Amino acid sequence: MMKSKGCARLIIHPSQYPLGLGRELVDCVRKGTVNPKFLYVAPEQASHWLELRRAYSPFMKKGDTYKQYLGCFKRLGANLKGTAVHIIGLGCGGGEKEQLLVNTLQKHGCQVRFTALDVSIPLLVLAQQVVQLTGCTVEDSICADLPRVKQINELFRSESGPEHRVFTFFGMLPVLPPGKLLSMFRSFLKPGDYLLTSANLIPEHLDEASKASLLAQYDNQKTRGWLSSFLGNLGFSNDCGELVFNLLEKPAFFEIRAVLKLLENVTVVVNGQELKLKAGFKLHLFSSFRYRNRQVRQQLTKLGLNCFGTWESPSDNESILGFERNRGNPATKVRLRNASGWPLKKKVK
Repeated sequence: MMKSKGCARLIIHPSQYPLGLGRELVDCVRKGTVNPKFLYVAPEQASHWLELRRAYSPFMKKGDTYKQYLGCFKRLGANLKGTAVHIIGLGCGGGEKEQLLVNTLQKHGCQVRFTALDVSIPLLVLAQQVVQLTGCTVEDSICADLPRVKQINELFRSESGPEHRVFTFFGMLPVLPPGKLLSMFRSFLKPGDYLLTSANLIPEHLDEASKASLLAQYDNQKTRGWLSSFLGNLGFSNDCGELVFNLLEKPAFFEIRAVLKLLENVTVVVNGQELKLKAGFKLHLFSSFRYRNRQVRQQLTKLGLNCFGTWESPSDNESILGFERNRGNPATKVRLRNASGWPLKKKVK
């Protein structure tokens, strides 16, 4: 089947088939913990999240964090100058960061194509449109639940000639439990592949005021509206329970957690199944995890990834990290690094 000019098809992976999603959602509510993907899947949920991101995302405000992303992309562009590049956006959301990456690589003479992967069809369609504005080739987008994809490389079309693969993983570490996806990178990152990711950081100076300020980034009207929309779609009334945000301090990370505590007995119908929930039942809706830069570097380095740079925005407590998968036999190629930490290529004579 030929694609129409300017169009891209959408591939639905079995991990996101409707019947399976329905059963999974029932299981989540029954057990009291919602899989984060269900906060983005429905069009209404995606719309609320986009509004929330426009209001609170440091990148969208084009301040210091935006400049740090641009610095990372320029460094990568300088190293890949004039080559063919396949950008694969894992959890791409609306695609704005990938759009900036494509534009930056194109300015360095790269021939770029892009593949989007996300759990949300509305966000995939948006990412396609946003990245198509750069004029690059947009491949078929993939709707998939990444942790449940066993052979991820089979989903991506390969070119016959040499090509660098750059995986983006922006905004994903904060919403997934620590370590859940890190080992997965080993299964699909090939030698020479690049991984760009971001992390929300624990503030350097912690006092009660800074903790309250951090919590306010989550406990606000727009976040409550986003989560309440999800609850309303399940049949929870606005006054059936109390939505509570807590900041949990762990040795290796911080977790901001949103939980609905029922104040009365509630009956909801999920995927055609009636669930009776008693007063006092707690439904864990959302978590956001924050780390320190060194913790993310250490975990990914253990997987055979070389960190070629970090770009940190202290004012926004966000960091962008770049990694390259080890290229294999060190006897055939020496990987040197300059003062900034970027590998320099040099053949062994």
